[in-house]
Amino acid sequence: MHGLRRSEEGPLTPWGGFVNRRPGTDWRVRLPGRPRERNHVEEYPLRLDAVQVRRAAIERGIDPREQPSLIVRLQGIRGELVDVVPVEHVTDPIYGVRLWLLCPRCGARRRHLYPTRSGVRCRGCGRIRYGGR
Repeated sequence: MHGLRRSEEGPLTPWGGFVNRRPGTDWRVRLPGRPRERNHVEEYPLRLDAVQVRRAAIERGIDPREQPSLIVRLQGIRGELVDVVPVEHVTDPIYGVRLWLLCPRCGARRRHLYPTRSGVRCRGCGRIRYGGR
């Protein structure tokens, strides 16, 4: 067969992976190389929440519309990482002002942002998932 590599673990696929056929395991295709890391939301207790930012601003007597961005400082192994998170304001008939945090990487509107090794990111950019998936 052209383009297929041999493996002791099971039949090969054209892109170099193999089907896991060991007893007691699932039948998913595994690709060669380092496994992709996916972190869970439960691992991030210190997430940045737009509702908490709004409440903290109101408690301090600051109008939430006066905050164009937030400066987030993350202390890690490599030193301090400073990230600027833009804030979008939307008028809301119930709450008055609703804040949305914009992901510094993709610019999407999010309610929660999570600290990662590369800065503050949304779930999609930080490759973070819920535990049930």
